[in-house]
Amino acid sequence: MKKYITFAILVLTCGMGAYAQDMFDAMKANRLDIKGTARYASMGGAFVSLGGDASALKDNPAGLGVFRSSEVSFTLNYDYVRTNAVWNQAANVAEVHPFMVNQADVILNLSSSDKQKGLLAHNFAFGYNRLANFRRSVFARSATPQGASLTDNMSAYSNRNNQPLSPEVFWEENDTYNNPSVGWLSVLGYDAGLMAYDSTSTSAPWYSTLDLNEQVTPSQKLIENGYIDQYNFAWGCNISNRFYVGVGVNLLNMEYRLTSVYDETFMGSRGGGFTLDSYVRTSGVGVNANVGIIARPVDFLRLGASIQTPTAWTMSDRSNG
Repeated sequence: MKKYITFAILVLTCGMGAYAQDMFDAMKANRLDIKGTARYASMGGAFVSLGGDASALKDNPAGLGVFRSSEVSFTLNYDYVRTNAVWNQAANVAEVHPFMVNQADVILNLSSSDKQKGLLAHNFAFGYNRLANFRRSVFARSATPQGASLTDNMSAYSNRNNQPLSPEVFWEENDTYNNPSVGWLSVLGYDAGLMAYDSTSTSAPWYSTLDLNEQVTPSQKLIENGYIDQYNFAWGCNISNRFYVGVGVNLLNMEYRLTSVYDETFMGSRGGGFTLDSYVRTSGVGVNANVGIIARPVDFLRLGASIQTPTAWTMSDRSNG
């Protein structure tokens, strides 16, 4: 028989150490937005062969040789991110309004004004670029009560394909939270009274403490925050106003945070519900280098090419569940 439970709050609060990265971390680290100066963003970042723009240096450092004078620049940016979610015909909207600095650069020009051929100028650049912004929010709530509950998953996971966990593993003296063979949903479901044990059953003794056929109203909220920042140091030169060559070293800093809040409201006569919170943070630093060239064989044509090394990342993950 299902026993009554009036109210349960289930919160993941146990820290876990860093673990190895997977393909999702790699995808985050390689997500690059088209951000930078207004000129760079309006042209979709198509500056590999043009140069003369501070934001283009991260794509092709040879563009630094095009500058004929020193320059200080920075660009502010306002984003509007709106996310629509529909769950069982219930429309939900979440919005964020991040305001940030896209780029800031200092370019130092050292030129030889009396020369017409050879090395006419060489320039140095020290800059900052916001390569990616992860800030986003998603919220969804079911329009109608559901027959399936996460408490069913907790009990099913504890039954482990007809090899159920023993109730003794949850006893305090057995230090369940440090037992890698016991899943977090099982531990927290047991501690919050969301699942119970039937000693008369041998194959599936764990069961949800909700009443038979009791429905729930679920909701889910996701909050993402973070960024990828780049700090670049570059040198470029102008050779006879026909060739521009540049090299750069780039240091990257990544910060990613995801908070997930899953909530269920019980629709039975006793009411109640639970909330499941989880949090993950990925932080890392990386380094890469690039080299490029721009050729201007005739006045109306520029050809550019650049090569960038793979980024060497050092990352760490931290999670509470």
